[in-house]
Order: sequence, then C-alpha cells, then structure tokens
Amino acid sequence: MKKVNIFLIMVFGLVITPTVLTQAADFTDFKSLVDHIISAILKPFIPFIIALTVGYFWWGVTQYVVHTDDLAKREEGRKMMLFGVIAIAVMVSFWGLAKILVGSFGF
Repeated sequence: MKKVNIFLIMVFGLVITPTVLTQAADFTDFKSLVDHIISAILKPFIPFIIALTVGYFWWGVTQYVVHTDDLAKREEGRKMMLFGVIAIAVMVSFWGLAKILVGSFGF
C-alpha cells in the first residue's frame, strides 16, 4: 500500500510542479496569490479526481459483471458502484457550488 501512495505523490508532483513553475506570477496582493493557486493547481486537479472516481465506478461495474458466479465479488462490485456514484455526485455538487460562490463574490 505504501508503494501506491508514494507513486501517487510522485505523479502529482510531476504534474503540478511544472505547471506552477512555468507560470511566473507577480504576487502583489493576496487575491493574485489565490488566483494563481486556483488556476495553476486546483483547476487541473479537480477534473483529474473526478476522472479517478468515474474510473472507480467503472471498475465496480466490471467486477459486478465479470464475477457472476462469486456472490462476494459481486457484492464488492455493487458497493464500489454505489460509493462511486455517491462520490461523483458529491464532487460535482461541491464543484458547482464553488463555481456559484466564486461567480457571486467575484473571485
């Protein structure tokens, strides 16, 4: 399990670090710093996390369909599908709420 966590941290670092370093910004105030963090880090990261969640859901569908004879594996696939749908709904809802709040307050 530790190898997977280290791998994810390395991939995250390799994807985000060049993005942050190539966008040399002049941080004159706090708003410019927040804008830079949102545009350089959060905007590319949120769709990546949603894509991982959709992949988790489809892996659950695959487990459910492939293991028709093993009830324990089917139950595990069904739980993965349920948690995947819940996670997708929560993330998309929070993303939409954040866009509404950002649009309302002018960030």
